[in-house]
Amino acid sequence: MPGAGKSYIGKKLAQNINYDFFDFDDYIEATEGRKLQEILDELGDEGFLEIEEKRVLEKLPMYRAVLSPGGSVVYNSKLMEEFRKCSKIVYLSQSLQTIISRLPKQRGGIVGLKNKGIEQLFEERIILYEKYADYTVDCEDLELDEIIQKILEII
Repeated sequence: MPGAGKSYIGKKLAQNINYDFFDFDDYIEATEGRKLQEILDELGDEGFLEIEEKRVLEKLPMYRAVLSPGGSVVYNSKLMEEFRKCSKIVYLSQSLQTIISRLPKQRGGIVGLKNKGIEQLFEERIILYEKYADYTVDCEDLELDEIIQKILEII
């Protein structure tokens, strides 16, 4: 989910194990020359998801890297299978309350948010995150070092 800490935790994990870090949302913005919300406003959710698929497939497979895809990648089974081929998928589990507390009031760039509330997206996506995860790390009430240690233990 947005606000779960994928980029923040991912960067610190990558530093810890001397891997590269790659954020797919940043890559999409750079290659498209606009913010995620602008893409969503112009093309809608389906158009964004098409761009996301194209841009992810351009970069996969990647090895010796910690990858941070956008939270919407779970809507695409083809992409999730591609991630599974070259990596272990770690779901950073956070409570809905934690997610909401971390999201700015005007956070954009979230697929599905225009037509659904964050609560509905959370319920919808949790099922998919759990389905595709090789490992789940319950990050609730843990410090960064503790989260990284848990990830290192399981991978």
